[in-house]
This record gives sequence, structure tokens and C-alpha cells, in this order.
Amino acid sequence: MRLKLFCTGLLIFGQCLIVLGSGEDSLRQLINGHPNAAALQRAEWNTGLGKLYADNYSYDSAIACFNRALFLSEKSNNQERVFDALFDLGYIHYQMYAYSTALEVYHRSLEIAENLNDDSLKAVAYDWISLQYLYSGAYGEAINNQLASIRIRETRKDSAGLAESFYSMGDILSHQHKLEESNAYFRRCIRLASQFNQKNLLLGAYGTIGAAFIDQRHWDSAFWYNRVALQIALRNDMDYGIAFANGAIGKCYLAKGKLDSAETCYTRSLEVARRMSEHSEISNSLLGLGHLARKKGDYDLALRNYREGLTVGLAFDLREVEEEAYLSMAETFHQAGLHDSAYAYQMRLLSLKDTLFLEQSQSMVSTLEARYGILQNEADQQVLLFKKDNQIRKLTLAVTGVGILLMLGFLWMSYHNYRHQRKLNAVLEGHNQKMEE
Repeated sequence: MRLKLFCTGLLIFGQCLIVLGSGEDSLRQLINGHPNAAALQRAEWNTGLGKLYADNYSYDSAIACFNRALFLSEKSNNQERVFDALFDLGYIHYQMYAYSTALEVYHRSLEIAENLNDDSLKAVAYDWISLQYLYSGAYGEAINNQLASIRIRETRKDSAGLAESFYSMGDILSHQHKLEESNAYFRRCIRLASQFNQKNLLLGAYGTIGAAFIDQRHWDSAFWYNRVALQIALRNDMDYGIAFANGAIGKCYLAKGKLDSAETCYTRSLEVARRMSEHSEISNSLLGLGHLARKKGDYDLALRNYREGLTVGLAFDLREVEEEAYLSMAETFHQAGLHDSAYAYQMRLLSLKDTLFLEQSQSMVSTLEARYGILQNEADQQVLLFKKDNQIRKLTLAVTGVGILLMLGFLWMSYHNYRHQRKLNAVLEGHNQKMEE
């Protein structure tokens, strides 16, 4: 999730509207004190207030504001503002990991873009539809929608937009662990982003390539790309990039056994992350410092860092942090000879994995249902255009067939995940039995 937020935050930089300069209280006074103001003006105020709420993670309040902005924009029959309001709503649902809801909203924004016959807005909508499919695990749909965005931008010769599309395609392939293909797209992004000085995309591309090399344990390549990302971040005062790159470089140093250098990087990452209240980087830096202490044999310090990182992870629902913390604490207790505590944290890890499996399955079902509903609506609209009985039967059969295929796909994925979970449980039971012996 940390990598997801890093990549997506960079894409948002060029696509979201600028938050109004007014403060929260000022905007509320404008909204409440001018009930007879023009609908578009009130929509703008609500949008600004919604973005302030979003910045403070008050997502329910942000959704209420964006829904009011959407209603007022529709009342004014201003399709461009309707697109913007839908885009903001989609992004909030995406931030809340409600990918199926975000998918529906972005499909509505695509319809608006098609009604406006605005290819630029269509490309943006395809980008974000692709992103929802990506994080729902529907990689085929993600690729198809991203290709649609690329085709539009190639036709319009929109090189700056293509840099964003190449970045997104690289991200999709990276999630499928297709390192060579994803890096090829990231390098194409880097070439274009360099021409247009798109600093955020450059930072994201170098950082994501570096993160992929870390996953592959190619430490030298990971170190080089993250060093470049760090230089970009330092030159442009990009605090998140500074924290992220230092944390990644710390991992490389730790893997190479350069413990003092690793400690320096993790400490810098933690300092910057705390200054900007970036909870994901705070927790990951603490986990890194825990790994470092454990490698030095200081189990008490390691456990303190793990607990502090876990506390942040639990407070902000950072599931990857929770998973890593439980595993690391179980291993540390085991190394320290505290087998009962090790067993307890292994059980917590197993329980978390069960929860993650159920959430993944539910998310997949929601995405399939949303996509099926979209296909069914499209079919219903086509039925209205054709009055012949044989055409109606063909469309109905097509929709039914798609629904069956989608459900079969979900059942196959559930069975595959079930088998994987059984294997994991068997390994954990064997390990627990050894520990008890």
C-alpha cells in the first residue's frame, strides 16, 4: 500500500484541481452566509471545503461536500463541473479503498467526457478506471483501459499526457511482477517527463523502478535508482520523496550489511516523515530501524521499534505494516528464546492473513458485480435501440454469458487463494509444532 500511495499521489499532482486558498472556517462562512449565491459559485466553495476535509482524512465530510458540489453542478447543467465533481468523488472513494464505488463514479465521468466529446477528459477517465481495476486485481481490464488512454494521447500527440500513461502502464505491469516490461514503460515515461520537466513523474518512475529492484533483491540496481530519486527530491524540496528514497536506500544498505549507513538513512526518513505527518513512512522507517536493531542483536530495541511502528499501522489501518510487524516480532521473540510470545504473534499474523483474504475476496466480488452491472446497463441501452426479438435475445444471452464468465473467474480465484491459504496454514502449524517441541 505504501508504494500504491506514493505512485498515486504523484499522478494526482497533475490531475486534481487546485484547492482553494480560503481556510475551512472561511469557506463554511461563505457557504452558510450566501445561500442565494450562484449554484456554480456554491459548487466551487463546496469543492474547496471538500478538499480541505480530504487533506485531513475526514473522508465522510469530504464526500458530503463533493456530493453537494455535484448536485449544484448538475443543477447548473455545467458538464465540465459535473466531470470535476465526479472526479473528486471517485478519488475520495479510491483513498478509502472502495474501488468498486470509485469504478462506478469514474465510469460516470467517462460518460460525461464522451457527451462533451473531450478526448483529453476521456484519457483522464480511462487512467482512473484503469487504476481501480489495478488495485482490485483485475489486471486485464486495467491494461485495456490504460491502452485506451494511450491511444487517445498518441492521436492527440499529447506527449506530457503520454508520460503519465506510460507511468501508469509501468505501475500495472510492476504489480504483476513483470519487471522487464514495467521498467521499459517507466523508462519511456522518464524520457518524456525529462522533456517537460515533470518532476513528480520522474521521481515516481525512478522510485518505483528502485522499489521493484528491492522486491527482486537486486540491491545494486535498487540503490542506483533510489539514489537518483533522492537527488530529484532533494533538488525540488519534495519531502515525501526524500522520506521514501531514504527508506529504500536504508533497505539496500541493510541488505549489504552496512549498518551505520542504513541507520543514517532510516533516521533521516523517520525525521522527514514525522515532520510532514506521513504515517506510512513513519511506520516503515520504524520497522526498518527494528530490523537494524535485530541484526545487531539488540532484541529489546528491535521490539520497541516494531511496537511503535505497529501502533502507527493499527491507528491508520496500514495492513502491510501490520503484517510485517507481526512477522518481525514473532521472529524476534523466537530468536530471543521467548517462544510463547513468538507463538502469540504468529497467531495474530495468521488471523490478519485470514482477514486480508476475506477482504480481497469481497473486493473482487464487488468489482465483478460493478463491472457486470455496467455491462448490463450498456446492454439495456442497446435493447432500446433495437426492437427485433432476435436482437434482444442475442444481447440478453451476451450479458448472461459475461456474467457467468465473471463469476467463474471469481470462483477460480477463490479456489486458488484457498489452496494457497491452506499451504500457508500447514507451514505455520509445522513451525509452531517445532517451536513447542
